[in-house]
Amino acid sequence: LGAHFNGGVAIRPIDYANFASLAEFVIPMTAEQKSKILSFAENQIGKAYDTTAIAGLVVHRDWRSPDKWFCSELVAAAFEQALPLLNVPVDVDRIVPRDLLLSLRLLPVDGAL
Repeated sequence: LGAHFNGGVAIRPIDYANFASLAEFVIPMTAEQKSKILSFAENQIGKAYDTTAIAGLVVHRDWRSPDKWFCSELVAAAFEQALPLLNVPVDVDRIVPRDLLLSLRLLPVDGAL
């Protein structure tokens, strides 16, 4: 499940795109935390891709706006429901994949990164 320019928020096969790199992580959590995170994410299906996220460095915007999502922001928002990945100040304009990779909650699988 993720947000993509083509189709917005949707469930896609893992190989729907050719990514430059792939890293797998484990995030320890309870069943209740997992349920809250997945419930939030699934409720976003069908919402638009946030094309304004690309301009987030220049234009102030609320990355938590629930009507459209940039993929890394969707992930951060879903985890905020039960197990925040990041300690994000209110005035941050965007979340990028690099920000997620800096989370101390991520435990690499099989020597990822």
